[in-house]
Amino acid sequence: MQRSSPPGHARKVERRAGAPAPDERLADSLEGDLPSLIRAERIGLVFRNTRSALLGNLLVAFLGLVILWPHVAPAISLVWILGLLTILTIRWRIKRAYVRQTGDHRVSMDVWGRRLFVVLILNGFWWGGFSLLLLVHADASQIGFVSFIVGGMMSAAVATLGPLRSVYLGFTLPMIACLFGGLIWRGGHESWFMVSFAAAFEITMIATVWQISGIVSRNIELRLQNEGLVRSLTRINAELAHEIEERRDAEARSAFLATHDALTGLPNRRMQEDRFVQALGHVARGGGLVAILFIDLDRFKQVNDTLGHAAGDSLLRVLAGRLRDALRSGDSVCRQGGDEFLVLLVDIADRHEIAAVAQRIIQSLRDPVELAGEQIQVGCSIGISLYPDDGDDFELLVSRADQALYRVKHQGRDSYRFFVADRRQRDGERS
Repeated sequence: MQRSSPPGHARKVERRAGAPAPDERLADSLEGDLPSLIRAERIGLVFRNTRSALLGNLLVAFLGLVILWPHVAPAISLVWILGLLTILTIRWRIKRAYVRQTGDHRVSMDVWGRRLFVVLILNGFWWGGFSLLLLVHADASQIGFVSFIVGGMMSAAVATLGPLRSVYLGFTLPMIACLFGGLIWRGGHESWFMVSFAAAFEITMIATVWQISGIVSRNIELRLQNEGLVRSLTRINAELAHEIEERRDAEARSAFLATHDALTGLPNRRMQEDRFVQALGHVARGGGLVAILFIDLDRFKQVNDTLGHAAGDSLLRVLAGRLRDALRSGDSVCRQGGDEFLVLLVDIADRHEIAAVAQRIIQSLRDPVELAGEQIQVGCSIGISLYPDDGDDFELLVSRADQALYRVKHQGRDSYRFFVADRRQRDGERS
């Protein structure tokens, strides 16, 4: 049995969301303020560098403690190292809080920037305190080493804090200020030389950070613009694909409705006639019969009148499905209109085979259907015409099957009948 079903609805094109990068918590589009997004990305870079920055602080702190111990009272050295560990712990906790923020508990990036700035100023002053302690208590031979440690911290900060100029300055300026103060307090040509050298070094580092920060900002801006462009193109492509799919589905639906019934999904009379022509070619090659079964539902009007047209449409869909299931493979059914159907049986050996199919259809449509909480029973009547016995034209065979159907209706319904020509029809055919 040939079955047809309407094309499916257009597939929904899913818009590609993509997994966000670590700092795409800041924004997922360029619809916001671009400078704010760039600053937020720079803050995120500094937070990602926190681990290496803290490890560097701890390593230099160990060396500093070794240097401090012989020159400064142990209690002061311990206070300094404990204070530094406290500051580094605060930095780590701020970083963890930034990473773990989710949903409604997110804090604005300006707040994170201020927190970074404050804790790094404190960190810078603490290292500045280290240089003051050494310069006050150590001998002249230690001055170069103190400057080396401060310069090393400033250089390392270029890599970890460079993306954000403000936090770099907040970290290094307190250190260099304390170093200057200690050197000036000591006095002497060597100290003034170190002040000049440290000032030149700090200016160089600041210029480097300014350049690095600018490069980072331009790279972030370019990346955000590219991501925004990719998202826009992806959205446009998705919308275009969706539109193409909808148009394709509409064309398929139009083509389907040109040959099928919109309510039941069955072929329409036009397609059934095409199949009849194909069946004639098959019979011409292999012999046999072709049968047209004209089916009319019994008591269908009563269902429409009592339960409404919506219930009637539902009933038609159910019975159309039963009709399909009652047919053999290779046979087909179409909706003639209203509550009428045409069945085309091909490759038929004799009338007994046709009668068996007709009886199966009657029994299938006789079974009750539940509609609106009620058991509805309609049944059907069938008129049958044969090719080549009753004609060789589709319209003629349908007409004669309709005549046979009329006689079934007249004789009590819920049965089938083969077309039998009356005397006038036989005389007309002989003439």
